Amino acid sequence: MRTIVASLPQACYNTLQNQTARTGGRSVTVRNLEEANIENVAYMIEAIKSKLRMASGAAMQATNFSLDKYDDLRDVYEIVAGKDKFSISEVEAIVSELGQLRDK
Repeated sequence: MRTIVASLPQACYNTLQNQTARTGGRSVTVRNLEEANIENVAYMIEAIKSKLRMASGAAMQATNFSLDKYDDLRDVYEIVAGKDKFSISEVEAIVSELGQLRDK
């Protein structure tokens, strides 16, 4: 795990580390996120906004993120994707990390 996620609560990190493949009967779309491209950035940003139910999601556009920070964004995405519920402090930490990853 890269240092960008170091400030996230330990519970988020543990969730990612202990994540198991569970679908609960849901249809799961598998996407290859190995390649750093704007389409994958857009996919991850939309998934994060949806999962966190972000009211101010319009401020987070894929075009605001550089491909230079793709791996860090993917780390945040994997943490969010691997957890069903978030505390207020976890959401605040994730949003803070995303803010640091945005191009100024």
